[in-house]
Amino acid sequence: MCCSEDKLLQTEVISVLPLVQNVNAMADEMQKPVAFSMMLVSPEARGLDHGRTEVSLDSKKTTTENSFFAAMYISLQHRVHFAVITVG
Repeated sequence: MCCSEDKLLQTEVISVLPLVQNVNAMADEMQKPVAFSMMLVSPEARGLDHGRTEVSLDSKKTTTENSFFAAMYISLQHRVHFAVITVG
């Protein structure tokens, strides 16, 4: 990974982390048993021979309450996608 790719990844992480923290705080305030986390996924983990490491999101739920979790996850994915496009 070259220096510019490192800086882009760092910028993406810095822009996405507050979104993840806000969504987790909202879920906590609403007493919804869900936790979102940010992951860095290498090109190899995505089945590629080359490319850059990307920011990805994961959610863990402890109940089967799907509608709330699906809406929060979709909303966060859109925000992350927008943040990455804006930064990149």
